Amino acid sequence: QFVYNDSITFEVVDSKPLESFDIDGANTVQEGSQIQLAITNVKPSTGDTSDITWTSSNPEIASVDPVTGTITGRDAGGSLGSISTQKCTITATSAANGISREIQLTVTGKTGKYLSRAKTILKQVRKQTLHIRYFRSVLQKAITSMLLGVW
Repeated sequence: QFVYNDSITFEVVDSKPLESFDIDGANTVQEGSQIQLAITNVKPSTGDTSDITWTSSNPEIASVDPVTGTITGRDAGGSLGSISTQKCTITATSAANGISREIQLTVTGKTGKYLSRAKTILKQVRKQTLHIRYFRSVLQKAITSMLLGVW
């Protein structure tokens, strides 16, 4: 049997309004995926970050949870997979002093794995009806090319 005699000491301090802070985290997110941003380099060290509100300059491109800073990629603006991208600005604002920080965020399209898989399926079922929900405009071009024998 083990016995531990560790102790934890808490020091309660009064929080102060933020004078400065930074945003840390990835600046790229894929459609349908989430990333988490964090507040770092808080000045003063006892600065209160609980009043920070997160916003997106265009929630149709990327939405952000106003309390947690969790970002969801919404729309990369095209059907070309990872080639499609759109940008927006994510802002964190402290209510106490109105201090804000921004990052430019890029939303990328989903990877081409669905398109690659669809190409393989298309080769296997040349004369069957096919229903695919991914990259409709790209797949329509691919089906036309396949039927014309360009593949």
